[in-house]
Amino acid sequence: MSKTTQGGLLITLCILVLSTPFLFCTHANSSAIYLEQATYDKLAAPCAKEGKDHLIVYYFNGECSICFAKIIQIESELKNKPNTRAVYLAQTIDSALVSYSLKKNNVSACLLVEGTADSSYRKYFQLNEVYEIDEKRRVYPYSVGQNTVQ
Repeated sequence: MSKTTQGGLLITLCILVLSTPFLFCTHANSSAIYLEQATYDKLAAPCAKEGKDHLIVYYFNGECSICFAKIIQIESELKNKPNTRAVYLAQTIDSALVSYSLKKNNVSACLLVEGTADSSYRKYFQLNEVYEIDEKRRVYPYSVGQNTVQ
């Protein structure tokens, strides 16, 4: 291989290595979907609080004990996010147990309960995942333990 070819390959390789982070780096908000107004109202209206523009929605299995640990962590994070409120959406056959578990852990955030048969929320949310919804009704994945949209 000639020195010119080697030099060209080396330059190409350097450009590729240096540009790789830009090829795979996407903004955390680029995967947003929009929540229909009626669904947003169904989530937000029972839990309305003045000045709270963002929602953190945790759609969880009400019989999942580990899920309550995640709720406690979310509650801790929200202390640093004054414009954000939590809505916990429990899919369960025992709403009394879910309410009891939240009260036992001093969680006073909004709880919405639905049965396990059919969920209107499955179109937007995966069970046992956390999401943030901004004031424009855009839905983003929310990583507990990391800052996202403010």
